[in-house]
Amino acid sequence: MMDAAPGAGCYGVFSLAGMQLALPLDALREVVPRQALINLPCGNPAVIGGIDLRGLLVPMLDLRRQLQMDSTTPAQTVVIMTHEGRLLGLLAESVTGVFSCAADELHAIDATDGHNTLLTGSFSHIETAVPISILNPAAITALPDTPLVDDPQQGQDSDAAPPADAPVAETGAAHESYVLLMRCGGLPLAMASTRVHSTVLNPHVHPSTLASGYCLGSIEYADLLVPAVDLTQLCGLGVRGKPAQAFVVQYPQGLVAFMVEEIMDVVSADPRLATAVPPQSLPHAEFFDGVLPTSVLPADTAQLPAASHGFYFLLSGEALANHAKLITLSQMNTTPDGKVVLRGDNQDDTPRDSGMHGKMLTYDLGGGAIATPIEQISEILPWSEATTLLGEGGPALGLMMNRGNAIPTFCLSTLTGQPRAPLTPTASVLVVENQGGMIGFTVPHLISIEEAAWAPQEDIDALARHAKQTEASKDVRQCWGRVLVAQAGDERMLNLLDLHHLATMVLHPQPA
Repeated sequence: MMDAAPGAGCYGVFSLAGMQLALPLDALREVVPRQALINLPCGNPAVIGGIDLRGLLVPMLDLRRQLQMDSTTPAQTVVIMTHEGRLLGLLAESVTGVFSCAADELHAIDATDGHNTLLTGSFSHIETAVPISILNPAAITALPDTPLVDDPQQGQDSDAAPPADAPVAETGAAHESYVLLMRCGGLPLAMASTRVHSTVLNPHVHPSTLASGYCLGSIEYADLLVPAVDLTQLCGLGVRGKPAQAFVVQYPQGLVAFMVEEIMDVVSADPRLATAVPPQSLPHAEFFDGVLPTSVLPADTAQLPAASHGFYFLLSGEALANHAKLITLSQMNTTPDGKVVLRGDNQDDTPRDSGMHGKMLTYDLGGGAIATPIEQISEILPWSEATTLLGEGGPALGLMMNRGNAIPTFCLSTLTGQPRAPLTPTASVLVVENQGGMIGFTVPHLISIEEAAWAPQEDIDALARHAKQTEASKDVRQCWGRVLVAQAGDERMLNLLDLHHLATMVLHPQPA
C-alpha cells in the first residue's frame, strides 16, 4: 500500500552525494556527529554499522550504498530518523537547514507498481530552485534486513493522548510541570515556571526614586526600566546575597523583576508535591506554598549547590501576582526618559502557557552548549578558509560565495565576547537571513538538533518580534535567553541565542 502524498509543513534538509534530502520534522529526532562505527551482524550491505547514542546502539544506513552510488566522499554527520517508535541513523554530509513548504508547492512521487518508494515527493528551494527530495520514512524502515531500535522517547511527547481512563488531573501536558530552581541569600528557592515571564542573566540595578525597603531600584529590560525587588527582603527572610540574576513576573499593567543570586536550572517537577510548612515557621508565610523535597526532583539536581539542604522553599506565584504593593510597582515601568508605560487595554492579558516546543540547533563556542531555534538558520555550511579570508582588521572576518550570494562571515565567539575555541571536524557557518541580507556566523563545534521543552514566555515572544522592537539596541545581552532542551529523556537548561537579533545588530547598526 502506498503512503499518502506529503503534506504542507516543515522539513529538515541534509545533503548527501550531491542530493538535497528532506525528512518531515516529526520524523527527525536529532542530528549528531559521526562516531566510530560498531560492527553489526546485518544482511543489508547499506547498513554500515551502528553508533552509540548515549548508551543506545542505533544502526546507521548509508543511502548511497542503498542506491548503488559512489560512497567514497567523507560523510561525518548522522541524522537520527524516527518512525512508528523505531530509530534508524541516516548518514549525511551536512545539514542544510529547515524549510517550510506549502501544499501547492509539493510534488508527489509514487511507484507505478503500487509499492513504496524511498521518496514521497519533492519541492524546490525557495531561492535557488534546487530540487529537494522528501524521503519516505516508512519505506526506508521497511528495507529488507535493516535493523531498527526502539525509540526511548516514544510515548513521552507532551501531545500524546492520555489513556481513556486516566484521571483528569494527570492529563496535563508535561511542560506544565516545570519549576525554576534558584538560590537567594544562600537559601534554595523554587517557583512554578508558568508564573515566570522571563529571566535576566546579568541585570544592572539603576538608582531610582522607587528605591526603598525591598525595592532596590530599576533594571533595564525590553527597552524599559522595570522595578527590581530584593526577594529575600520581600519575604522577610533576613538574609542578603549578591543579586546577579533576576526573573520577571508580568502583571496586568506592567512588569516586576525579582533579584536572586543565581537561577540554577529548570526541571520537571509537580509543585503539588510540596510539603506544607507551619505558618509560624516563616516571617511572611503567605509568599510560600511550602517546601519541595529534593526527593521529588530529577536525580541530577543532586549536583546543584543548594541540594544539600534537602528541599527548596516553593514560592507562591499567586501570592506574588496578587500582592497590592507589587501590583503598584508594576505600574511604574518607565522609558529611559522617565515616561511611564502601561500595558494597553487592547493587549491580551490572558495568562499564557510558558511552553516552548520546536527544534533547537545546539553548538559550543568553547564555554558550553548554546541553543538557537533552527528555523532562524537558513543554511548550515561547512567551515572553510574563506571564512577568515579578510582577517581581523575589517568588520567581517571573511566572505563566502554560496548559490550566487556573497555572505560576510563573523566569528560568533568574538561577537558574543567569548574566547575562541579550537576548530573541530563539525566547525560550520550558520547562515541567517535578515531584512533582505545574509550573514554567516562561524561556530567551532556543532552538537546536535534537540527538542525544546520550556522557555520563559518573554523569550518566546521576543524571538518573534525582535526584528520590529529591538533594531535600535546595540546591547548584545538582548540576544540571550534561556531554554530547556530534552533529548532521550535527558533535560538540560541552555543559554538561548537569538541569531536574528544579532544579525540585525551587525548588518543594520544604528548610529551612536
